[in-house]
Amino acid sequence: MPLLHPGDPFPPVTVAPPGGGTLQLPEALAGRYGVVLFNRGSWCPYCNAQLRAFQRAEDSLAEVGATVVALSVDDEATTQELIAKHGLQFPVGHSADAHALAQATGAFVNAEPTYLQATGFVLDPTGHVIVSVYSSGAIGRLVPDDVIGLIRYTRDHAAATPAQAPDARRAPATLDVLQDFLHRLGDRDLDGVVHLLSDPVDWVIAGAPHVPWTGRRTSPGEVKDALAALADAITPQEFALSTVLTQGPHAVALGRFTQRVNATGATFSSDFAIHVTVEGGKITRYRILEDSHAVAEGMAER
Repeated sequence: MPLLHPGDPFPPVTVAPPGGGTLQLPEALAGRYGVVLFNRGSWCPYCNAQLRAFQRAEDSLAEVGATVVALSVDDEATTQELIAKHGLQFPVGHSADAHALAQATGAFVNAEPTYLQATGFVLDPTGHVIVSVYSSGAIGRLVPDDVIGLIRYTRDHAAATPAQAPDARRAPATLDVLQDFLHRLGDRDLDGVVHLLSDPVDWVIAGAPHVPWTGRRTSPGEVKDALAALADAITPQEFALSTVLTQGPHAVALGRFTQRVNATGATFSSDFAIHVTVEGGKITRYRILEDSHAVAEGMAER
């Protein structure tokens, strides 16, 4: 499933608001900045808070020429109740096909029950992506103040920046590689993960000796074996990004995870910080800071 990068055209998406009719994205947003929000569902408190926040920011968004469209897998009646509950004035689509949207946009999908994870896109007036934000869990999503500031900056600097042809492509940047890496890691696409690594690679996960995926690895093959051991031992319960920072070849992702030990059913949680170095479109160095004690204790119960 491809991720959408800055400059990519937003793919065709049909949004069905309650009451009939459809919106065709990105055509329905042509000539204005667009904010497209995929939500987990009306049951998610974080999604409710996000939608309320964008409704409260209606005037500020209008000042920068932005239009918001949201959607989820909820049925029509549930979506209508959500709209009424929060007094939402922007279109909110129902009955979205989660897997089709994942194929088109790279959004994460929860397997059972099936729903889209929180995903957000800011589009320019021509329907091309300015920024994409992918979450694999409840947190890590677009907020109105950031969107408004980004659009202001983009609009104010557009005249000073040479226009890019719509189909122009560039080598993967640091952020692109990190997002692709996290997406493939979340999908347990081990071949896809190692394809993003340089050879040799400087890969270190600190931890107790009895945790089979910890230690230093120096080749993509060794990393694949370590990740296979991880996939065999645990099942992710949550992996939520809160912040991503980049500077030159360096990228840092902050968040929190919860894992279940397959052999015992025990769970453990930890905040984390992932630091990667990207050179020539490949990850040359990987470090993760996590609660290694919690990981070791969880694995000791096997």
